[in-house]
Amino acid sequence: MGRKGLVGLVTSATVAVAAFGFGTPRSAHASADGPIDTEFTWHSTTGEAVGIGGDGTLTPQDTTFQASNNGRSQVRLWLAHPQGSGYILVIDAPIGQDFVPGTTYSSVGPDGTETRSVGAMTLEWYGYYGANCTSDTRSSFTLEEIAFDSSSTLTSVGVQYSLYCAGANAPMTGVFRYARPTPVGLAVDAANVAVGTVSVLDASIPGAAGGTVTFTDGSDNVGTVPVASGHAVLAEAFGTGDHIVRATWSGVDSSQGGASQPVIVSVVPAATTTAYSWSGAPSDDISQGTSGTVTPATGSFQIKGNATWAEVVYWDSANPGGANWMTDIWAPTDQLLAPGQYANATNPTVPSDGLPFLVTSGRSRGCNGDTGDFTVTSIAFAHDGSVRSISFSFDQTCDMPSGSGILHGEWTVFQPPLTVPSISLQLHSLTQPFGTAISLVVSVRSSALGGETLTLRDGPSILASGMIANDATATLATTAPLAIGVHALTVVYGGDNQNQPSTSLPLILTVTPDPTSTGLTAATTKPLPLAPDVLTASVSSSFGNSTGSVTFYDGTRVLATRSLNSDTATFSAMFLPGSHQIGVAYNGDATHAPSVSTVLVVQCGLPI
Repeated sequence: MGRKGLVGLVTSATVAVAAFGFGTPRSAHASADGPIDTEFTWHSTTGEAVGIGGDGTLTPQDTTFQASNNGRSQVRLWLAHPQGSGYILVIDAPIGQDFVPGTTYSSVGPDGTETRSVGAMTLEWYGYYGANCTSDTRSSFTLEEIAFDSSSTLTSVGVQYSLYCAGANAPMTGVFRYARPTPVGLAVDAANVAVGTVSVLDASIPGAAGGTVTFTDGSDNVGTVPVASGHAVLAEAFGTGDHIVRATWSGVDSSQGGASQPVIVSVVPAATTTAYSWSGAPSDDISQGTSGTVTPATGSFQIKGNATWAEVVYWDSANPGGANWMTDIWAPTDQLLAPGQYANATNPTVPSDGLPFLVTSGRSRGCNGDTGDFTVTSIAFAHDGSVRSISFSFDQTCDMPSGSGILHGEWTVFQPPLTVPSISLQLHSLTQPFGTAISLVVSVRSSALGGETLTLRDGPSILASGMIANDATATLATTAPLAIGVHALTVVYGGDNQNQPSTSLPLILTVTPDPTSTGLTAATTKPLPLAPDVLTASVSSSFGNSTGSVTFYDGTRVLATRSLNSDTATFSAMFLPGSHQIGVAYNGDATHAPSVSTVLVVQCGLPI
């Protein structure tokens, strides 16, 4: 479901929380010493519109947290769950004030007369479902702590919130705490290696004076190393296949830990020359006593399979009746195909549970049944679990009246490891007004990607797609306006036979209400006392008609509030003698920002 605009007043202290999806409950806490724990928690009761009776906690182990700030008076916290769910929290200090730690900011209901003077709160949950919430006078939030670096960039914040949707009997409560992670770099001296080669992993943490770095391969712990002089180094020989390696620093004292971006280490079988060799006894019905070797120079090799079986094929299209070969091998039932010896392999009419499977055909001949053994030297898998490369040997005896000799074969089918395209996004501004068409310039670093398709996503929603040009770039543009709020834009490449699937890092785009301009005219600026004088307010914007209302003022005194009709509203005023400072304020709507006119001076006097 698409993202909806945040609804509610923008008042003294403003909290806007957008939420969708729920995590697993945990105990919420902040560290007694050192940095606070980054986490988001919520609790709601049945009937509450946004939390809908749910409880939970999300931490950096579940998802990615990000933050931004506008000076020291506004903070925006964002997280998105891998399944496309997440939360947004926006807090504002009162106008003209900076945040003060330890302060509780109480809110007001949507009576339309306050403008960030005593506080307001809004909350929205969106994603698979959607619910908007405007707070009432019982809502509040407490700023536990907040800190900025020397450039006034947010480093940590803790917020306790209690939000009542208007008319609710109970609030949604919880905390949102964030500590900026320390950047962690990860380099590897050899990312594409043969099996048995040692890869040296070097994690760098600028300025770190201690702590430890834990290296992981997917969900497996590779090792933990203490930090010395800002570095932690680990040497590891990985098995065949692709390995997604990360480095996570523990943090120390007041420094928050952090994790690196993943690095792909691709390990291929030691033998990288694709070939098939065979030799058979005279009584072998398939080879009929022949021997030989074929390579890619003489024909084509193919490989397929998954975690339990593999099939390798050699085909000479110029000689279809000649030396064409195929071998299938299977691990025993409920076992994975891995390096090792497999004895008593069969190709029975009725499969035998618990035994490996082997069958080889070639030279336009095959076996009705056979027995044998095979040994897998190495096997590597692609990102989708298919067999990428394999090296194995076999001995097969056909069960045929015409012969019972042994056929020996050796297969090595090697395909270069898949590359992982690097995708980067460029947008001329990370803040766009509502109604603006979003046009992303995408750069892809890889090979053989011209003509491939990229998909632009906002969380789980697909916004646009486009082709990669020969210069490895693409432009992806939206056709419909994005809703007001925070959007995590990513570009996804689906992968092919040379490249793994890849997803860019999220680009956080904030869509703001469409700016407006409010004008004010009067039928006359010199009316007679108590004579009707028609005031006309007009609201202009870049996208669509403005709706909602405008409020007419005489100085600070409210004269009237009128609804807009086709971007205009009128009010018939009567003035007492004297000078009047007339103004009009547009109060905004779901997609248009409030604005205020310049002052119009009306001189009311008696006729001369």
